[in-house]
Amino acid sequence: MNQSVLPDFADPAVQANPFEAYEKLRDAHPVYKDPTTGFYVVLDYDLLREVAGDSLTYSSDTGVLQVRSGEIGEEIRRIQADHGIHLEPALLVTDPPRHTFHRRFVEKAFSPSRVRKLEGYLTEVVADLATSLADQPSVEFVSQFAVMVPVFVVADLIGASRDMVQDIKRWSDASAAGVDPSLDQNTILDAVTEACQLQQFILEQARRFRIEPADNLLSDVANAEVNGLRLSDPELVSLMEQIFVAGHETTTNTMAHAMLRLIQTPGLEGQLREEPGLISSYIEEVLRLDSPLQGMFRMTTKDVTLSGVPIPARSVVVLRWGAGNRDAKRFAFPAEVDLHRPNIRNHLAFGTGIHFCIGNQLGRAELRIAFEQLLRKYCNFRLANGPSSASRAEHYFIYRLQKLEIAFDAVA
Repeated sequence: MNQSVLPDFADPAVQANPFEAYEKLRDAHPVYKDPTTGFYVVLDYDLLREVAGDSLTYSSDTGVLQVRSGEIGEEIRRIQADHGIHLEPALLVTDPPRHTFHRRFVEKAFSPSRVRKLEGYLTEVVADLATSLADQPSVEFVSQFAVMVPVFVVADLIGASRDMVQDIKRWSDASAAGVDPSLDQNTILDAVTEACQLQQFILEQARRFRIEPADNLLSDVANAEVNGLRLSDPELVSLMEQIFVAGHETTTNTMAHAMLRLIQTPGLEGQLREEPGLISSYIEEVLRLDSPLQGMFRMTTKDVTLSGVPIPARSVVVLRWGAGNRDAKRFAFPAEVDLHRPNIRNHLAFGTGIHFCIGNQLGRAELRIAFEQLLRKYCNFRLANGPSSASRAEHYFIYRLQKLEIAFDAVA
C-alpha cells in the first residue's frame, strides 16, 4: 500500500470503525509511520507484545506533555500552574523502578481476593440500577446504565457522593480528551482546564482523608507507605486520576458494546440465558472485539528497527491493541464471537507486560455481574429506533458508543 493512501487514525470515519483500516494495514504494514502525526504505529499481535515487553527500548514515560511538545505543551503547563496543579508521572506513564513503586500502593486493592469480597457490593449496585430501568418504553443504555455502574463504583472508591455522577463523567471525558492527538488545540486546552477540576477534587479529598481516614481506596492510598515512603501529592493525584478515568471508561464502553452485540447477534441472548456460566466468556470476547482502549503510547529510548522499519530515538510509538485483538494469526475467525475460544483471555484489551491493567479483575466483575442481572430481569433486548439507535463518539484511542437506545421486556 502506498504511504500516501494509508488510513489516518485521526480521521473521525476511521475512528468510528478502525477495524477495516487494521485489516488493510496489518499484513503489509505491521509497523508504519503515520504521515499525519509522525507516530510509528504497531498493528501485529506478536510485535505488540514484543514492544510492550521491552520497557528499556520502548519507554512508557510518554506523558501528555512529552507527546504534546512545543507551544501546546507550554500552554498545558501554564493552565496547570494557574490551577495550582503540579503533576508527576505515575504508574501508566512511568517505567521501573518508579512504576513498580507506584503499583505497590494499589495492587492489593485490586487483587482477585479483594475483588471477590466486593461481589456482594457490586451486585447490589448493579441490581438497583437494573431495577431502575423497568417500566420504560425505551432506555438510553449508555447514560442510564453503562455510565452509572462504574461511576457509582469509582465514586465510592474515592469517597465522593454519588450525586456527583455528572461531574465525574465530565471530568473523566475531559481527562481522556487530553490524550487525543487528533483534537484541535483549543479543544485540548479546554479539556486540560476541565481535568484540573478533577485533580483539585482528588487532592482535597486526599488531604481530608489524611486527617480523618475513611474506608475507601483513596484514603488507603493517601495514607499508605511503601518502604517507609508515602506518595507525594503530585504522584497521588496523577495515580488516582488514572484509576478514576480507567475505572470508568473501560467498563462503560465495554458494557455498551456488549449490549449492542447481544442485540445484533442472533441466538446469543438465549444462549447466555440458558448457560449463564458463559457470560464471563462473552465479556472476554467483547473486550477483544471492541477493545475500549484501542491503543497506547510508548517512546523509543534509542534508535531501533522493528519489523524492518527504522525508528529513531525519542519517537512516539503507538501500540494498537485493537488491531492485535483481531489478528487472524492469533485468533481464528477473529471478527466472530466464539464463547469457546481456547485462547479467549489472551487478548490485549487490558494491555500486556508490566503495565497490564491493574483494575482488570474489578472491571471484569462489574461487566459479568451487570449482564447476569440484566438477563435475570429482562429479555428480548432490541434497538428502540432501528439503526439510528446507536451512535459513536470520536477519539483517537477510546472506542465508545455515545448513545444506545434500547427496549426490552420484563422476564415473566
